[in-house]
Amino acid sequence: MDNPKYHGTRLAHRLGLWLAHVPGGEALRSLTENLVLAIRHRQIRRQISSFVTPWDNQRLTEAEFDQARRICRDIQALILGRERYIEENRLDPEFCIPGAQWKGNWKKSELYRGTAALLREEYDVINNLRLFSQVFTGYSLVEMKPAHGITPPDHVPPDLAGRLSEASQRIDEWVDHYETLARYLPEFLHISQPNRFGETGWTFAGSIVNHDTYVYLERIALLHASGLLERLGAGERGQTPLILEIGGGFGGLAYHLKRRVPQARYIILDLPESLLFSAIYLSTLFPDTHEQNLIATTPDLITRYLDRPGFTFVPNFFCHHFQDSGIRVNLAINTLSMSEMLASQVTAYCSLIRKCLAPDGVFFEQNQDNSGIGSLNTELYFAGVFPFHRKISLPVHIVNGSPNLWFSREIPADLQPIPLARK
Repeated sequence: MDNPKYHGTRLAHRLGLWLAHVPGGEALRSLTENLVLAIRHRQIRRQISSFVTPWDNQRLTEAEFDQARRICRDIQALILGRERYIEENRLDPEFCIPGAQWKGNWKKSELYRGTAALLREEYDVINNLRLFSQVFTGYSLVEMKPAHGITPPDHVPPDLAGRLSEASQRIDEWVDHYETLARYLPEFLHISQPNRFGETGWTFAGSIVNHDTYVYLERIALLHASGLLERLGAGERGQTPLILEIGGGFGGLAYHLKRRVPQARYIILDLPESLLFSAIYLSTLFPDTHEQNLIATTPDLITRYLDRPGFTFVPNFFCHHFQDSGIRVNLAINTLSMSEMLASQVTAYCSLIRKCLAPDGVFFEQNQDNSGIGSLNTELYFAGVFPFHRKISLPVHIVNGSPNLWFSREIPADLQPIPLARK
């Protein structure tokens, strides 16, 4: 049965549809659509209890900051030794070095700027890591709006409080999207961003909600609707499923997925500059696996602790070692980044995934068709490597990319889609 509080919205919506077929009813239809929006915003505002700012976050302890500084030094060592390693092992610089993607403007890129800020090892920067992560999300938590045209900070802005005070006065569209999608999901999947690292957003129904919260809710919903989430969680007692994410960003999806599959070993294969963010973020948020979390500073560390829950952070230029390691993953993931890569990089990662998937393993990806802007339609590459395929859908509009499952063998019989019903 529908919740009575939505009857007004539904009635206004149906009235608008009827008016579309009445002569002269277009103006009334427009008025009705505005009424629908006003009703929804009023309902949502009633459920927003506060606006969370970085000053409301739990601060890093001295031990957590010391751990973050050690991670900075490990990553710095990987970056400094990268070119020599590539040369000695005769690797393709176009694949391994980030400058190839940024077409010679690497030192002007958002990722370079964010990496340089964290590597200064300043407490205020690392404690507010999320303010520096817009390169991964396309959304600025400093301005609380899309990051296009916004230069990412290299320090915490002195006027941040004023900017966020102004932003808090409006209802962000992503709160609306979150509320809509959450009504199709069981309550244990109603994710919230952790109250750490300068997270900022509206407290809605007990969750900190912003653009990034919705994006990760969408991906968790897709994994749930595909049956993958339940399949991973239903493994044999004592079994450690292996998850490989290529391009883990600041660690956002890994955080939410690991919370729901705590027994998993989660491997992130990425540029060391990106691993700087995800390693600090995830190592801090999962202290119970601290002793098993590791950065693969040398190739021999890639296979350590694979039978234990935790995280392994692997630099992309160890890709050939990973491919030959004998690792077989249950789930491989890429969201949006492959559609921004060079063709040679996508081809190399497809080869790695195909080789490293377990016999019943699955590759979940959500990428855009960028062929219209002179880049790639990655689905054409995936279709040439993986013979079996299943599309995933949601009962709401999917914001970015086209979600798909890819298989090296026939689709496993125990992987069944889960229908989502509005509650």
